[in-house]
Amino acid sequence: PPPDSYEADNQWYAWSPYLGTPQSHSFHTAGDSDWIAVYFGVAGNVRFSTYALTHDADTLLKVYHFDNQVKGALVAVHDDIGGWYFQPDSKSSRIDLAVAANSLYLVEVVNRSAAYVYTTRYQFPEYTLKIAYQ
Repeated sequence: PPPDSYEADNQWYAWSPYLGTPQSHSFHTAGDSDWIAVYFGVAGNVRFSTYALTHDADTLLKVYHFDNQVKGALVAVHDDIGGWYFQPDSKSSRIDLAVAANSLYLVEVVNRSAAYVYTTRYQFPEYTLKIAYQ
């Protein structure tokens, strides 16, 4: 299968914007990462989450400060929400964060899927990223 429409976002400086609606992504190689920039005009509590993981998909979520086009400090990181190993979303990730008004963040979704999925599966590991006020 071809890479998803965001696939140019493999490095922090090549991020894609988050425009307020969930985004479906795929990991096209072992070690792939997706970078997304998100702006918050209003202060509040925000949830960053991956969900709807396909079989064998596994995400690691990282959130960084982003200011003047420079990746800043790591703010939060989360790996697996847990649950039964056979439930795909047990490998999803979730971060709850209080954000300031007029702030910008970079989100990195790291591929933690096993390398064998690229030789034994007919589709890339996929997930959906959602960023929303709580």
